[in-house]
Amino acid sequence: MAKPKKSAPAKAEVAKAEVAKTEAHARTLDDIDASRGPKRVKALRDKFEKALENPDTREAMARYLQHLLRQDKNPR
Repeated sequence: MAKPKKSAPAKAEVAKAEVAKTEAHARTLDDIDASRGPKRVKALRDKFEKALENPDTREAMARYLQHLLRQDKNPR
């Protein structure tokens, strides 16, 4: 006896399914949490203030900023 063949899904259906998986949910302005920004900025300020109290961290940050400035002058 021959085995029954499985019907393959149509290519269009497969393509639609792939798009549906990768398509992000459209956000509206109401979906954005506006209170998160100021809280995050405050947390980063606190973190940098604590980091600047340590001399080693200050030097490392200064070296990193100088490195970024040099990179900016010499674009690849």
